Amino acid sequence: MEDLLNVLETALAPGSYAASTEHAPTGLASYGRALQRHKFALLFSGIAFAFLGWFWGHTQPKVYRAHTVMELLERNRSLMNIQNFNSGNSAISEELYIDTQVSLLESKSLLDRVRRRLESSGAIQPVPPSKGDSDADPTEKSAVNAKKLNVSPVRTTRLVEMTYDANDPKLAALILNTITSEYIQQDVDARVDNSEQMRQWLQTQLAETKAKLEASEFNLQNYARSSGLLYTSPKGNVAEQTEDKLQFIAQDLSQSQAKVADLQAKYEIAKAKAPGSQIDDADSGPVRDLELRLADLKRQRASLNSVFTPEYYKVQELDAEIQELQANLEKEYARWVRRMGDAYSTELRHEKLLEESYNHQRGLVGDQAGKAIHYNVLKREVETNRNLYDALLAGMKEAGVNAAARVHNARVVDPADPPRRPDHPSPLQDAGVGLISGLMLAGIFAMIREGNDRRVKSPGVVPSYLNLPELGVIPSAKPYLLPTAYNEGRGHRGGERRPAFSPVLEAFHSVVTSILSGSRSVEPPKVVVVTSAAAHEGKSTVIGNVAVIAAQIGRRVLLIDGDLRNPRQHHVYGVPNTPGLSDVLGAGDLATDDIVADLIRPTSVPGLSLLPSGTKADQVGMLLHSQRLEELIAQFRDDFDLVLVDTPPVLPFADARVFGRFADAVVLVVRSGRTTRHLVQAARARFVEDGVPVFGTILNDWNGKQAPYEARDYAYPT
Repeated sequence: MEDLLNVLETALAPGSYAASTEHAPTGLASYGRALQRHKFALLFSGIAFAFLGWFWGHTQPKVYRAHTVMELLERNRSLMNIQNFNSGNSAISEELYIDTQVSLLESKSLLDRVRRRLESSGAIQPVPPSKGDSDADPTEKSAVNAKKLNVSPVRTTRLVEMTYDANDPKLAALILNTITSEYIQQDVDARVDNSEQMRQWLQTQLAETKAKLEASEFNLQNYARSSGLLYTSPKGNVAEQTEDKLQFIAQDLSQSQAKVADLQAKYEIAKAKAPGSQIDDADSGPVRDLELRLADLKRQRASLNSVFTPEYYKVQELDAEIQELQANLEKEYARWVRRMGDAYSTELRHEKLLEESYNHQRGLVGDQAGKAIHYNVLKREVETNRNLYDALLAGMKEAGVNAAARVHNARVVDPADPPRRPDHPSPLQDAGVGLISGLMLAGIFAMIREGNDRRVKSPGVVPSYLNLPELGVIPSAKPYLLPTAYNEGRGHRGGERRPAFSPVLEAFHSVVTSILSGSRSVEPPKVVVVTSAAAHEGKSTVIGNVAVIAAQIGRRVLLIDGDLRNPRQHHVYGVPNTPGLSDVLGAGDLATDDIVADLIRPTSVPGLSLLPSGTKADQVGMLLHSQRLEELIAQFRDDFDLVLVDTPPVLPFADARVFGRFADAVVLVVRSGRTTRHLVQAARARFVEDGVPVFGTILNDWNGKQAPYEARDYAYPT
């Protein structure tokens, strides 16, 4: 739970995403370094498994694999057309058919036939029945075993590849060829049995169909005689004439009805119209002439009225002529109306006669049609029975032919030959598999071990978890390379001269630069507490080197040995440890500034002063919580450019947290290959709880040879 809270705190902190993205270690690089660290285990595991695979391949019995190719012919293949009587097979897809045949090739019944055939021929020895288990399958101990057979269809073809494994190459080829021949013979036997069963069934159906045909023909003849049907052919002349006559009568009736309607209309109009009222084209010729003459006389009479009186003789003559013509017109019009009525009556009687004839003819046609329908039903039944009888008769003959022909549905394309070389085992191949397996197992072991290893081993790991800058990376080196002490300013220790260029020296220069640079928004810290999560992480050595480098660049540096429990700085610089910090804190207000100044001792490094830890005290916690500590830190802040405080580890002791409350920044030292991520997160969490800013981390004792970006001393010669 503590680790989860630390991760969440880091993720929610400002800029956490960018820092995680920038400093997160790459997965492939970390895997490569992990495999490199376990290269001897990988090599040993690969060689051991390769030897085991080679040894296993030599101890196993040799297995020979025979191979054959068989072609599956058309489904329901037959010499004639007997497949028409095999229901349902036409609907089977090609893929389903091939899968079915593959299953038949692997079936137990086929292998039993092969086993019995080879046992009878003496090619293999029969398997004695088991005494204890009566239900045991004899094929499991026999040379003919389904587990040794492999059948695989060739994609998009009708070919089927088959292999069989055996310890004897000749026996493998013999068994495989026997399987193909027995498969073909089994199919032939099945077809013969099916043909015989089909023939017997056809005989039964043929007899029943023949009886139905005779009965249907007898019923047809009896109905034709009893119904008095005039025709028995599909298109008889009498039927055609009867239907044609009905059509003719219907046509005449329609014409007569139209004529009656026309005459009736004319007759009604003629009766309603007065003679001489209007000239109509429908009137007869004499009536039309009389109407024209009458109209002409009336025009003449009207012209004379304008000149003469009615007593004038010519006017009287015209009047007499008009009266006579009027009487003649009425007589002629009456005769014409009578003629119209007679014509209407005649046509009406003609219509009735046609209607009676149509009804009579329609009844005759309906009666003949009903009889014809029943007759056709009986006739179709006769034809259906006759066709079925003919088909059954032909099918029975074809079944007999197919049974005698013995047609099969497969052929062997490449018969199996005895193989010359064993298929397996292959010592070289088994050794290769063992080598790969060993490398994979060792690699998995290395990955699991690396995954469970929470130690910090490379730069960039701690920033990705803590969202803190990495102030520097101190590579591993021998003690004489560490510029931690100088004797009389000679630049060497113990009589051994340091080289002109040192990666360790440059690393400490980078750390000092990071500390003194600060950031754009915050001034560089003046009081820096250097601590670690646990003991033996090199914090005292690191802070001593940082102090030396800072003094060399012209800073007034004070190094405070705040580790009152296990002081070390006085040994490094060769000065007495007492009196020191504990003495000042124990004296309280009695310690004057002059006394404090006397306790600060200069070192062999110009610009670097040391405040040792002092007399060892029992109550270290009470001394550090003294108010005098804050006053001392404030005084040192004014007197020096940089104050470095060496403290005990933060997790077992609270000393670093107390110093951190009066400092500007806290720096955590992390030892590569020793400090775990959990310890670093827990140490940072202590300062976060106190509200003390953690300035950054320093990775100590890093083995650069295991990194992909190994530093080379000769890259920049001096």
